Amino acid sequence: MIRLMFVFFMFIPLFASASTKWYKWNEDKISIELKDYLNISEMKWPITLLRYKVDIANARVSDPKSFELIDETGKSISYQLTDLEMDKGLISKATLCFLSDLPSGTTRKFQLVLRGDKPLSTNSSHLKIRSSAFSDVVSNGQVRLEINKKLSSDDRAIIVKLGNNTMWLGNLLLPERENLTDYQVMKTIDGDVFWEYHFRFCFEGSKKYDLRLRLIDGMDYVEMDESMVGFNKDDQLSLILDWNNFKPEIRYCPTRASQINKEGKGYTNYQWEPIEGLSLKKDGDSHPKTNVDQRNKEDGMLPFRLSSYHNWMTWWRLHTAAFWSEKTDQSIGIYINDFEKWKDPSYPLWGSKEYLSVEYYYKTDSFIGSIH
Repeated sequence: MIRLMFVFFMFIPLFASASTKWYKWNEDKISIELKDYLNISEMKWPITLLRYKVDIANARVSDPKSFELIDETGKSISYQLTDLEMDKGLISKATLCFLSDLPSGTTRKFQLVLRGDKPLSTNSSHLKIRSSAFSDVVSNGQVRLEINKKLSSDDRAIIVKLGNNTMWLGNLLLPERENLTDYQVMKTIDGDVFWEYHFRFCFEGSKKYDLRLRLIDGMDYVEMDESMVGFNKDDQLSLILDWNNFKPEIRYCPTRASQINKEGKGYTNYQWEPIEGLSLKKDGDSHPKTNVDQRNKEDGMLPFRLSSYHNWMTWWRLHTAAFWSEKTDQSIGIYINDFEKWKDPSYPLWGSKEYLSVEYYYKTDSFIGSIH
């Protein structure tokens, strides 16, 4: 199955999720250990981007590639150092980034050591780039992005094309250019583990919208960071994810579970919600088996949205959603990674305000996500 996921870190400072503990250079290395104490066979940690703050002043190096990261078997692991702090030309502090999993009941051990005279390890990263005067096409082995360096004059200017290794599936669009005074894009981080692009949109009235896209080696998702200043809820600014080459048939959210189809087996024993909603013979007496829960609106808007929270069991403001096509064996999904960093200045008590949510729209010829 072809999958493409989007991870939203809404309104957060970059890398705020890094470990707060400092790992200090001790004699000739820094040691890091991951251990699973639960030892429950059904539970394991998948390959994940890990970040550790390191104090490497005593290593006395100026080149971030002066190190080697090795695991418990002595195998060299791809890494990169970000957020470098320099002192008299030498690296004093940084964030160490690398990928690791943690199977059930296991221990992972890593050591950051000086490489010395050893040659650089063969780069096994899947991160690739093809640049031109107009765009960068970057891929990580699973996901492919085309970053437009300049916006066209079209009303629905394409910022980024999104797809897999073989086909483009959709476009990230700026639906209108009204009051846009400046557009900037730059690659701010690159390495063997992940790359990052920073987009800045400036509007009249000193309003700024910043978007960061992070592409991690070998992962089937894109991380998105958003931040903005100077806007109010009446501005109604949004970006559009137009999946013009993806036609989903099924929609799924964890809290919108429907009844079991007793005539089916395995995958087919679940009554999956079609993208248009279930066709109800009569209005149900409980959620989500009512018409208001199932029917899309006339403009195509689905009856649920991506939002931070509701303070009770909810069927409409949800943390995650998935959509797929059984005909083409393709799927996309979206979820919030860190709820604490979804900053809503209105401080809502009952539930997140709709103007900061992601809405989904489906018409016969298009599937769209609107990012406010």
